[in-house]
Amino acid sequence: TTPSAVSGTPSAPAISSPTHPEPSKWYSQKDAKFTWAVPSGVTSVRLLVGKIPGAAPTITYTPAISAKEIQDLADGVYYFHAQFRNSAGWGEISHFRFQIDTAPPEPLKITFIDGKEIENPRPTVVFDTVDGLSGIDYYKIKIGEEEFYNATSEEIEGNPYTLPLQPPGKKTILVQAFDKAGNYTTATEEFTIKPLQAPVIAEYPKELASGEILKIKGTSAYPDSQIIIWLQREKDKPQSQSVKSDENGNFTFVAEEKLKDGIYKLWLEVIDKRGAKSEPSGKVSIAIEQPALLRIGSWAIGFLAVVIPLIALIILLAALLWYGWHKFTSFRKKI
Repeated sequence: TTPSAVSGTPSAPAISSPTHPEPSKWYSQKDAKFTWAVPSGVTSVRLLVGKIPGAAPTITYTPAISAKEIQDLADGVYYFHAQFRNSAGWGEISHFRFQIDTAPPEPLKITFIDGKEIENPRPTVVFDTVDGLSGIDYYKIKIGEEEFYNATSEEIEGNPYTLPLQPPGKKTILVQAFDKAGNYTTATEEFTIKPLQAPVIAEYPKELASGEILKIKGTSAYPDSQIIIWLQREKDKPQSQSVKSDENGNFTFVAEEKLKDGIYKLWLEVIDKRGAKSEPSGKVSIAIEQPALLRIGSWAIGFLAVVIPLIALIILLAALLWYGWHKFTSFRKKI
């Protein structure tokens, strides 16, 4: 029982801790230090560390000290108690709460609800672990070569947890579960997102005249899905456009604008309503060029554009030579 304060006795010490500053937080440090200011007139201080919130201190230090360090404490919730004495007697008692948790959460297990090989690009998983002391605070998740991202314990506790959208391929997920003291446990697991079936190109022109609009037809195994059409002209970067398949999976693509002359590679991909993707389809080639007659005409125009000036130059040169020879002959006759 805490004795009633006597008039003129010191006020309760103002305790602070550089190692465990916030009473509501958990810390993984086993060594705790506490400090307080000793007012003038205080001759002794009485201290105690234990697990009873309102205990009265029993260990006296004379003269009064202003700091105390306790080492190698076990995990748990503790209270540091302090009391001053002056000439009037012992004053009020301070009770400072601090919490220690040095143990990581229990081993983490990752379970994929629908198996480790699925077409669903957003797999659902269960992260199974607990922390019996401070409790799970948050999770850090890393998938493949992506950066870590955080998930709160509230999000994960709503198991199963849905992963972000994933492209096809084999991946590794790494999960770290952190307790409220900063301790963590780690687990990894492999899973595979299977690709959808690639679309099939049913009709396409192998050759196309300049100025004509490209039109292709095809089918997909996934109705009402998005078909991505990729076109790459020789060494240029690939460009994409999209079209939607009908309820039977059929689609028709008409290019938005006329394509430049050249040799193009064309291939397709499909994305369904869930965001699942296919691997690229096989590539086909399309040649876009002018008709033969126009090519010959263009060649002839280019040829004549070079030959005619050359002939004119030759004629002009011959005329100048003839004129020069004529003048020279006349001059010679006069001499």
